[in-house]
Amino acid sequence: MVRLALAPLFAALVCHLAACEPNNPSSEAEKSWTMVYEELPAALLSTWGSGADDVFFVGADPSDGHGPWVFHWDGEAMERLQTGATGNLWWVSGTSASGPIYLAGGGGLALRYDRDGTFTPLTGVPSDVTLFGIFAVPGGRVWAVGGQRSTGKVYVLDGTTFSEATDLPADAGMNNAFNKVWGRSEDDLWVVGIGQHALHRSAAGWATVDTLGESPLFTAHGNATETIGVGGFVEGRVLRLAASGVTDVSPIGASRLNGVWVHDDGVVTAVGSFGEVWERQGGDTWHRVTIPDTVFDFHGVYAAPNGEVWAVGGQISTEPLRLGMLLHYGSQAIDPTPPE
Repeated sequence: MVRLALAPLFAALVCHLAACEPNNPSSEAEKSWTMVYEELPAALLSTWGSGADDVFFVGADPSDGHGPWVFHWDGEAMERLQTGATGNLWWVSGTSASGPIYLAGGGGLALRYDRDGTFTPLTGVPSDVTLFGIFAVPGGRVWAVGGQRSTGKVYVLDGTTFSEATDLPADAGMNNAFNKVWGRSEDDLWVVGIGQHALHRSAAGWATVDTLGESPLFTAHGNATETIGVGGFVEGRVLRLAASGVTDVSPIGASRLNGVWVHDDGVVTAVGSFGEVWERQGGDTWHRVTIPDTVFDFHGVYAAPNGEVWAVGGQISTEPLRLGMLLHYGSQAIDPTPPE
């Protein structure tokens, strides 16, 4: 009888210590993958956020007179921001919930968005250069990378003007466009692209790092201890990047992977062709996530600290970039009507 009397008290204590909330809307059991938008008139290409209530999405220009897609999610509603520009935006980056946001794309297009709602054009990139990647280094400068036809280009921002980096290795970018740039600091910066090498910037300057083959890397991202690059021609490639060399940790059976996000706790989410989403929970063991079916490709992904995930894409392998889609993992129901 004593044990029976103590059982409810013990269960309540365990639940209290574990912060049990049977109806907690943010519990993992209630989270699911939902395709929020499908078949938008233009593709969505990149997403970045400072948290679950501050997420940006950018993409191609739907030619509706309002410029390229730029959406902002504040945790409750989606808003479309008017850039005053035309053309496709390939990437977006920021550093904090209060700091500026940087956007880059085709035709040398680059913009800074300030939290007062203004967009400022960033100059210095020729109109025949496509900027596939842009990255604001925490506490450092803003870097942008891309290609001028088949030649890779790296730019660094000074005020509102980009200048081309002049201290790269002599053969860097020769016949190889650059796709993305990411790093922890000015002295730990990665540039990935087409070809057999990535670029790594340390306190000693830039150096090339062999990427174990000719298939491209499309995106790199990392946390405090690990940097991951993803890509591939047909089969997906995942490489653990380090200045001392790289390690192939590709999931078996993955199609080409275009985007990656490394969570603070080491979980990795990678997205790519045919709507594939792959996750690595620990070690180098991957599993494919079951999501709503699509024949189109994801291009970018962002994971918030609370575990919510956003992925963007569409028909991105051929021009025009269209049929945009937005995937969300979380517990919150989101209005499926895109903002105008």
